[in-house]
Formats: sequence, structure tokens, C-alpha cells
Amino acid sequence: MNALIHYFGVANFISANKAGEIASAFAEKIVLNNGTLLTAGHFSDEYFFLEQGFMRAYTLDTDGNDVTTSFFSKIESSLK
Repeated sequence: MNALIHYFGVANFISANKAGEIASAFAEKIVLNNGTLLTAGHFSDEYFFLEQGFMRAYTLDTDGNDVTTSFFSKIESSLK
């Protein structure tokens, strides 16, 4: 979680001690390429930070086609 601590430090949000405390509450989760974090019909009570790679958020239209709603890159918050 060093990347998360670094994110807080660069953003100048909070002290280094608080950043470490917050980062310790996170657990690493590896998602493979084309993997899914959240499936249709489910709700998340988690907050994600990307340490590397990209993530695409999408929804399905009335015809069942996926429609991209957002892209996220490393260390961006995945919730807006």
C-alpha cells in the first residue's frame, strides 16, 4: 500500500501517520486483465485504488450492449 500512502502525501490531504493508518485498512486485490470487480445486480461497499493499469466502468443499454461510462488510471479513485 505504499502507492496509496504516496498518493495521500503528494495530494497533501493528510499527515503521513494518518495516511499509513488509512492504508492499513486496505487489502490488496489483484484483478486480471478483463476481470470483473462488480457484477450486474450487486452493490459494492468497497473503495478501490488502482496501483497500476486501467479500469473501465460500463453499463448495459436496453439492447444488452455495454456502454462505457468512465475510464480510470492508476491511483485515481474509482468512485466519483
